Amino acid sequence: MKKKQAQNILAMYHPIVFVGIVKNLLVLSSINSKESMY
Repeated sequence: MKKKQAQNILAMYHPIVFVGIVKNLLVLSSINSKESMY
C-alpha cells in the first residue's frame, strides 16, 4: 500500500522535476550562446 502511494507521488512530481531540469538546461544554453557571441 505504501509503495503504491510513493509511486503515485513520484508520478505526480516527475513532470515538475522534468520541467525544472529543462528550464535549467535552456538557461545554461542561452548563457553559453551569449558568451560565444562576444
